[in-house]
Amino acid sequence: MNNNINSDFNQKEISLEEIVFSLKKHIKIILFITFFCFFCTLIYVIIQKPRFESTSLILIEDPSASAMDIFDAGVKTNKNYIENEKEILKSRTIYEKSIRTLLESDVKNNLFLFGTREYNHPFNFIPSFLYKKPDYRYIDNTLNETEFLSAVKKLKDKTTIVNKNKTDIIKVTVNSIDPDESALLANTIVNVYQGTDLEWSTGEMTSLKSFLDSQITIKENELNISAQELKKFQEEEKIFSIDDNSSLLLTSLLNIESEYYKYKAEGNILKERISYIEDQLTSEEKKMVNNVTNTINNRLFALKNELALKETELISAISQQGEDHQIVKNIERKLESLKERLKLETRKLVSQGIAVADPINYRQSLMDSVISISAIYATIEAKSSEYEKLVNQYESQLVVLPEKLLEFSRLKRNLNIDTETYSLMRSKIEEAKINEASKISKVRVIDKANPDYERVTPKRKLSLLIGLIFGGILGVVAAFIIEILDGTIKSIEDIEKRGLTILALIPSIGLHDKKRKNKLKNSIDNAKKIQRRLITYEDPKSPVSESYRTLRTGLLYANSKKAGNVILVSSPGPGEGKTTTIVNLAITYANLGKKCVIIDTDLRKPVAHTIFDVKREPGITRFISGVDDKIDDLIHKTEIENLSLITCGVVPPNPSEVLASERMKNLVNHLKKKFDVIFFDAPPLLAVTDAFISLSYTDQFILVVRSSHTQKGGLDRAIELLNQSNAPLSGVVINDIDSSNSYGGGYYYNYYQYYYGSEK
Repeated sequence: MNNNINSDFNQKEISLEEIVFSLKKHIKIILFITFFCFFCTLIYVIIQKPRFESTSLILIEDPSASAMDIFDAGVKTNKNYIENEKEILKSRTIYEKSIRTLLESDVKNNLFLFGTREYNHPFNFIPSFLYKKPDYRYIDNTLNETEFLSAVKKLKDKTTIVNKNKTDIIKVTVNSIDPDESALLANTIVNVYQGTDLEWSTGEMTSLKSFLDSQITIKENELNISAQELKKFQEEEKIFSIDDNSSLLLTSLLNIESEYYKYKAEGNILKERISYIEDQLTSEEKKMVNNVTNTINNRLFALKNELALKETELISAISQQGEDHQIVKNIERKLESLKERLKLETRKLVSQGIAVADPINYRQSLMDSVISISAIYATIEAKSSEYEKLVNQYESQLVVLPEKLLEFSRLKRNLNIDTETYSLMRSKIEEAKINEASKISKVRVIDKANPDYERVTPKRKLSLLIGLIFGGILGVVAAFIIEILDGTIKSIEDIEKRGLTILALIPSIGLHDKKRKNKLKNSIDNAKKIQRRLITYEDPKSPVSESYRTLRTGLLYANSKKAGNVILVSSPGPGEGKTTTIVNLAITYANLGKKCVIIDTDLRKPVAHTIFDVKREPGITRFISGVDDKIDDLIHKTEIENLSLITCGVVPPNPSEVLASERMKNLVNHLKKKFDVIFFDAPPLLAVTDAFISLSYTDQFILVVRSSHTQKGGLDRAIELLNQSNAPLSGVVINDIDSSNSYGGGYYYNYYQYYYGSEK
């Protein structure tokens, strides 16, 4: 039997009808959970602050397509430049600049971002001691450090940066409680980013232009001094020229010095550019750049020396053979070839130098620029060094000139150097101005952010629908969990698979009364409530009464095959309807004209006398204890014809001994002669052993179980005890079946309801 119990759930084939009945049984729980979840969702969408999004579209042009640097500092390449630009947009620098821009605007005291604007919350009407409202403030153009960092974090959390469909277009989306504020924030971020990009693009040229301006002022003063000194010398010494040989030597020296100071000036410009860029690098980045630069210079050392020597050879050839000589042209071709080789090797080494030094394009380009410019600077330094050697060589030849001619040549050389340097500076500053003016941001704003008044979150209709669906699913799951955990008897199958005969299915009397809207609706008297149990007497044509008649028919059929009319009714536990069953069954027997008596042997908790509204005394205990020997004095007449009642009497201290006494046997034998049918209302089987003692007088035993109340384990234990006692078990009565909750039994009730309802 235990094996059957353990395999109940596995063996049971669940049909669609059973599922429907299970859901109907727990429909209140399902509806409660469903509407509770719906209500919680409704509260959520009401109190949740709405979120609106505004998006700005920007196009990022490929940096490789921008204007070339005027000093040919090298080619900047980055295949992942879009990802780099996205990282720049996400950087703290951009958001800090955006916050500063907003603090300088006129709307700073009307922004949710700064907490300077009040949100019209649905709960604002609630008193402050029940609902704490946020504090709103007025701010000036500054925030303390904590507030500033908090505002930066808020803005960053509100912003989403995405690449649109793998194109060069980036979407900058900002969400806010207010659609106008979200558009303002998105446009501010884009404008700051565009301005920062332009600042980075022109910053180097601006710094270089400032440097050149200061140098021009110096060179202009030096040029004026040189011109005045030469003029003064000529006026005093009356020397305006030198002989042809000396003139040729001086001309060659002037040309060489011109080249020397030109390279020296360009070297100073490159040093200034390197210094400007290095100021923007961290110490680690500077160290990395120096390592790469040293590596490049070491690898190109031989090539740069060869180039410098070839430059020297060209100058000597020009001075000796003239610019149009074939030897000069051959040297020039070799020189151009060496320059091209040096340029290619430099670019190659630069591209390999810092492959993935920094994910941000801007910082990557800074380091690339330093390396490229440093490589060019090293080449120019090598050229300058060679020209310096030539200058020293030619100067040694001028020593043989007379002192005054030597001074004349020195002053003329100074004037020439200052003139050439000044002209070079003027040329470079003009180029820097042009380049600065030509520098434009690579960021193009395609669409400015406009307020979008369609809320992003919460989506009210969708949220409510999801809440309703989720609540329904949760309710169904809860219903099935309750059903699975419910270990009570609920259906006919629960009895049949235990090998028991079902004698009758008794619908719930309360359900019948509710549907009939009978007299109980307005009754508050306890006696009237108890009288509900006499359904076969009060409403003989009800489906409940018909169920008891079905039970009577089954017992009469069984009794025709064996002698004896003593029927004992009990249940596994209390509150399962055994007394109601025996009372109504006895009424159906009495209606057939059979003389019936009910003996209340539930000596511990007697109830029968309250149902028939008779006195408890005298009762069965009075006779068995020997106080009264007259059995007829124990029999109480009821208002129902042919039905009598023997009450319990005074509750004895030893009920088991009372029921097992010899006088109890004599009482039963006497009643058998006087009545056609004797009914024993026995106590529950699992509570006490009294019912098993009464089995010795019993011809038929009826076990009453209550639907959705009697535990399966309790029923199995009761059956086990009955089998051990060889009880004459006729079958089981399933009591209190609710047609809306019980699968199988509900059909029975509905059929009778339909039949008798149509008849009436």
